[in-house]
Amino acid sequence: MIRQEGGRFSASNGWAFNNLTYAASPRGLWTTNPLAAYGKVGGAATWTGTDGRTWRTECDTPLTGNGGCRSFIVASVIVASVIEASGSGYRWVTKEIFNSMVRFGSTAPPSYPTAPPMTQAPSFLQGRTHFRLGLIVTQANVGTQAKGHARLSNIELDPGGKVGTFRENYWTYSMDMAAGEYDFGQFRATLANLPSGCVTSSRETADRASIGLPPLPPGACDVRAARTFLGAPTVRTGTYHASSGATGNRIQLFFEGSSVTETYLDASDPGRAYSELRLSAHTHPGAINSIGFLFGSTTAPTVGQSLAPLVQQLAEWLPPRSVNPAHVNQALFPSPAGGADKSLWVQSLGSSALPGHPQYFRFRQYVPTQGNPGCIATEPAVRSRIDYGWHSYLCPLGSDGKMAWHHMVSPLVAERHGLCTDASSYACKQAGTQTADYTMPARAGGHVNQTLQVIDDDGRLVGMVGLETSLYSLKATSQSQLSLIAVVASR
Repeated sequence: MIRQEGGRFSASNGWAFNNLTYAASPRGLWTTNPLAAYGKVGGAATWTGTDGRTWRTECDTPLTGNGGCRSFIVASVIVASVIEASGSGYRWVTKEIFNSMVRFGSTAPPSYPTAPPMTQAPSFLQGRTHFRLGLIVTQANVGTQAKGHARLSNIELDPGGKVGTFRENYWTYSMDMAAGEYDFGQFRATLANLPSGCVTSSRETADRASIGLPPLPPGACDVRAARTFLGAPTVRTGTYHASSGATGNRIQLFFEGSSVTETYLDASDPGRAYSELRLSAHTHPGAINSIGFLFGSTTAPTVGQSLAPLVQQLAEWLPPRSVNPAHVNQALFPSPAGGADKSLWVQSLGSSALPGHPQYFRFRQYVPTQGNPGCIATEPAVRSRIDYGWHSYLCPLGSDGKMAWHHMVSPLVAERHGLCTDASSYACKQAGTQTADYTMPARAGGHVNQTLQVIDDDGRLVGMVGLETSLYSLKATSQSQLSLIAVVASR
């Protein structure tokens, strides 16, 4: 160490502080600190300290190496003149010197729960390892904005014969994506494999042009659904635990890299060739309510099956046994649609100022489309009714046992086509009779579902589980909405 005392420089040996090196830590901890260039990869920073000296930091350079930063400060220091090539002895110089080093890295990885190892598959599932899931988790509203998220997925237990594990292909949707009516561009998308049974009118073509959208190809269907429900699914894995006891059979899912778990209670009818399970417990943070279904079979999901045979057979559609009676009234809804063949909406999220509404569908009032035998659509007599007329179609998609379901009441169709300019509920309702020739709705509202088909052990289509992902109701009461639907055939 070199010191200057009494005008003379002197050298001594001993311990002295050298440089400061910070323990490895995530970049996210440094976003407000220039000593790590605010955590940016390849970042750099210069600043003046409170004492007036200049600082400089560089990161991820050949000098620092990847994943690190070095900081330098301009200071007055004593140096040996020979080093500075200016003679002998010592002198003061002002120069930039190395001060400290930051290393980026991960903190200790968090510990997430996993299921205890299993040696054999749960017997109460009867070999059914392919499940269709629909789930909604509600959260506290923020102001007038309802909050929540939903998931639709295919879950395979014991993939590759590895008992106690699962693989999930899921689509997710958040109320954050549906803040109001004017975000309809987020919902507008065209089916990847175009059903040829859907027809557009000249009025619909004009409406597309009015909002800057190109004409649809011949035979195409314009679907207003969240784009996250139209793309390829996200894949994740995990472990599961099965248990049996006096209160019933259960499966608990542990998701890899997550503290969230979900438990499903077996509610299967012993006479059916498929399993039904309902969500009975979960650890979703911030949830104030949650509801969900699992429908299982021995058959893996493939191309969506045609709905036409079930319509032609006048199949009855009933509430699933897996509905939790503590959350859902399973009594048939009183509605002019009538009959016992209704689908069941079990939860609806919207503006806190507006109530959600249960929906009613009679599948007997659908007919097979002429251009595509896989699709069904409401018949003209239904589309032109003053009371509860609706425009709707359901079409299978090309993979995952998935369907697109597009539904809109005739007053909304009348409004979007300019048949009731004041947009009042009464005027649009009266104009509903004029919408019989409009096969498809032409407005970014109504009810649009992405739906997974429920297939039984014999490969038959016996039900559907899906999520509504669109805007809702007349402009006078417009709200964004998210609903979970589950229907099963009575056969």
